[in-house]
Amino acid sequence: MPSADKFVGVYGLHKSENFDEYMKALGVGMILRNLGNTAKPTLTVTANGDSLKFFSQTTLKNTTIEFTIGKEAESSTMDGRKIKSTVVWDGEKLKEVQVSVDGKGKTTTIEREMNDEGDLVITCTVDNIVGVRVYRKK
Repeated sequence: MPSADKFVGVYGLHKSENFDEYMKALGVGMILRNLGNTAKPTLTVTANGDSLKFFSQTTLKNTTIEFTIGKEAESSTMDGRKIKSTVVWDGEKLKEVQVSVDGKGKTTTIEREMNDEGDLVITCTVDNIVGVRVYRKK
């Protein structure tokens, strides 16, 4: 089984592809989408065994996502949706499935992996819309 330690580090957003379409498919309003598209977050990842913490910091808002691999957890997304999610290993990737707590939102899949350059690649999928964010180590 892979080690969560490989994700540990401080990253800056390097590039974003199709993220606006992904947020639109989730039902995120135009103002929040514009903020999400212009923000350049710093992402700090820490690990303690199978527990990970992703702390995203921008000039507008900070958020923390914490989970233990294989255990369901409740949290809130950057746009305020309340979700339940479970993260599991899928080969070398961490695969998260987010489900709306109130049952009204869409199910989203988020895959986190390290590429050959040492970048953290986060692929977000809802319906058939895929957005990719690449974070480079600082």
